[in-house]
Amino acid sequence: MIFLSTELNSNLDLTIIEKKSYKILTFLSLEDKDLSILFVDDKRIKELNLQFRGIDKVTDVLSFSQNEGVLNLSNMLGDVVISLEQAKRQAPLSNNSYEQEVLYLIIHSVLHLIGYDHYNDIESKIMRAKEKLIFDSIEL
Repeated sequence: MIFLSTELNSNLDLTIIEKKSYKILTFLSLEDKDLSILFVDDKRIKELNLQFRGIDKVTDVLSFSQNEGVLNLSNMLGDVVISLEQAKRQAPLSNNSYEQEVLYLIIHSVLHLIGYDHYNDIESKIMRAKEKLIFDSIEL
């Protein structure tokens, strides 16, 4: 199940985002998992980034796994927090629409939640290729 919530008004079609988020989970054979996605502004994501990562700056997305180091008996995969302001700013830089950028950030986050990372060039290439594969599969 996808749990979407927002702390601000946006022109984002949450129905489409929810449907495509299900497609992301299905592509990764995670359709039995639950995912929480919260849309916030820059101020809120900066606060969360400082609180949980010790980094005092705006970021586009944060991922909080429910599976790190403990036995997770629930179906909860994790929580994703996305700054819609940052997504809107970076969409043109990625040649994406606003909606596409949000979807890309969801894909990126879900991959982090299941263990993908980009700390070095090899990991980054693997993760980027997987992101593109998923993104291309869910886009119309």
